[in-house]
Amino acid sequence: MTVERLLGGDGMSEIPTNDLPDKSSTELVQEWEQAPARIKVIGVGGGGCNCVRRMLQHRHVPGVEFAVINTDVKSLESVSGNHNIDSIQIGQKSTRGWGAGGDTNIGAKAAEESSGALRKVLKDAELVFITAGMGGGTGTGAAAYVAYLAKEMGAVVVAVVTTP
Repeated sequence: MTVERLLGGDGMSEIPTNDLPDKSSTELVQEWEQAPARIKVIGVGGGGCNCVRRMLQHRHVPGVEFAVINTDVKSLESVSGNHNIDSIQIGQKSTRGWGAGGDTNIGAKAAEESSGALRKVLKDAELVFITAGMGGGTGTGAAAYVAYLAKEMGAVVVAVVTTP
């Protein structure tokens, strides 16, 4: 089925142009810069932390806040040590900073154990991108809980994950 068929004709006839703002693109950008959405990119687990680290090394995105969340304290230090971002070690009591050992139940439990700290980093976010790898314990176990909290707090949530 073609786009024209889905939209009913040439694809443009259904789009009301009289509803578009009567402003130049420069004016729209200026308005956006004055009141931007609160966007946060959250890396969960080792894979998610690596994604955030690479984003910070290669791109500067103004107005976007970054955070990393992991059970493994060394992984957190490798990312947050070079950048001024929020770094949350989850499951301090249950994992003692050693990671989840590939166990998704430990990752999920660690996230629940640290819900207060997670809520703090998610506070006021309107759009949350969560990045995680689905091959380990923390990313696989904790990313869904982080997404649940963000949605519960009113944010739109987008997950970008990798599979082994």
